[in-house]
Amino acid sequence: MIDSIRFVTLYVADQRRSAEFYVGKLGFEIRTDAEMSPGRRWLELALPGRTTRLVISKAEDFGAVVDTKLGMMFALGCDDVNATHAELTRRGANPSDPVVEPWGSYIQVTDPDGYSVFISQSDG
Repeated sequence: MIDSIRFVTLYVADQRRSAEFYVGKLGFEIRTDAEMSPGRRWLELALPGRTTRLVISKAEDFGAVVDTKLGMMFALGCDDVNATHAELTRRGANPSDPVVEPWGSYIQVTDPDGYSVFISQSDG
């Protein structure tokens, strides 16, 4: 049976720029960086110690477009939204101020292509 999400693909304009953001600012690690075919790279990122991968694909190579209005929302979890806010600020990721809702707290950052990355802490 299915027991996990293996990877999610994010189509971006520039793989290198996006990898620098997700690795340098959000703390992901590069798990796979390999040539798929001439001029096309398979770039898999993951958070340390986690198995779910984020595949960063150059949109142009796959006939896709970078369109932040399509409703894609990238969501991550954390155990302390205030500490995460402080760390992301230190790294230059420019997170929003923490928002507190009845279901939990969250912050948001915007990646180089304009995708909103939602980072939430469950307070319940």
